[in-house]
Amino acid sequence: MTERRRSQRALSNDKAILAAAVDEIVRVGVDRVSLRDVGHVAGLTHGATYARYEDVSELLIEVWNSTLNERLMAMYKLSRNAAENPGTRTVGELSDFIRQADSRDRAAIEMLLVSRRLPTLLEETEDFIHTCLESNEESTVTDTRAVILFGVVMVQIFSNAQFGFDVEFQRALEKLLIEALSVTSPPNENSATINDFTVEPSGDRDRVATDRGFKSDLEHAACDVIGRSGYVGATISRIARRSKCSPALVYKLHRSKEDLVIGAFTELVAGRQLNESMMAQILDEGFFANVLRSEASMESERRRNFCLETALAAGHSDTMRPVILGELIQGASARTVLAETDDGHNQRRDYAVRTVIAAVISVSWLATITSSTELLDMRAFAEPLRCGLQNQWFPEQVDSNSDALIPG
Repeated sequence: MTERRRSQRALSNDKAILAAAVDEIVRVGVDRVSLRDVGHVAGLTHGATYARYEDVSELLIEVWNSTLNERLMAMYKLSRNAAENPGTRTVGELSDFIRQADSRDRAAIEMLLVSRRLPTLLEETEDFIHTCLESNEESTVTDTRAVILFGVVMVQIFSNAQFGFDVEFQRALEKLLIEALSVTSPPNENSATINDFTVEPSGDRDRVATDRGFKSDLEHAACDVIGRSGYVGATISRIARRSKCSPALVYKLHRSKEDLVIGAFTELVAGRQLNESMMAQILDEGFFANVLRSEASMESERRRNFCLETALAAGHSDTMRPVILGELIQGASARTVLAETDDGHNQRRDYAVRTVIAAVISVSWLATITSSTELLDMRAFAEPLRCGLQNQWFPEQVDSNSDALIPG
């Protein structure tokens, strides 16, 4: 028996629903998408939407398979081409993709990043993850560069959606990537170790006793619950239960969940992602690679998941955006040291900070998607990029022991 052909009206409704779903993911986030709202945006009745999709999970799966997966595949193929054949054309095509990114790309990125904690969605995304992003001990330099470059593209598209597209920075980054990706010789091992910089505590076992008592415990509980369940799933009741207190007590300290999250972020993350001492050493051989290794390490999992979920939540919140994304994406604390420099140096250092942040967040986000990110040889990406930073933006910097990015 052949399947009955669907009417043009039904096909038109399908397109409207899928387009509306993408818009809703961008507007409120994956966790808050509802069939009712999607139907309203699509201009359809409540019944018409439910007649097509049983629940939101089914709709999200359809959106992924019909639209979003192919957008990420295109993004990865361009990243792979730039890594394999670096040059003006391939890196330029990647830059064009970033510049022309639309709501489909933003929705695809968010769906990929949250799929780790949504089993039905993970079933759909895991093929892309396994095919494009999984690494092993035999991964080549090109493999490493393609994966991290894909992550950088995700970060850039997300950042541009929040703060606008910066034409001059994109041009500078494009030129830098052409030089860095063109380095084919394997980087040398360096004697620097991860202990050369501080990795923040990653779990309850590592917590340091403080005088802040209950408030500190509450912030750590928020970090744990949000990292596991996302911002929407982390209710005040769940956070209070983890802290062994009542929700009423939480509300005595914080006016809202947003206020609690901002407080937890400020205490546990702000200023610790890329602090001044780290930025001062980024041009030291081996240091940048070790920063990326640390970010991919299982020891950073707790903080990494919390940062990802708060970044995604902040992207949909006018209250959290300036505080959380100002720190994570724009590197507010790292930039405070740039105020006394002249305009030329200030721009170069600003570009350097933004480039380093994009690479670090890239590895952080990739590590939330797959644990195999730990297997990447970070030197293959970090060392050529570090040399490119020095050649293009700090050619006068020849003493690796001096403060390359931080003015004295």
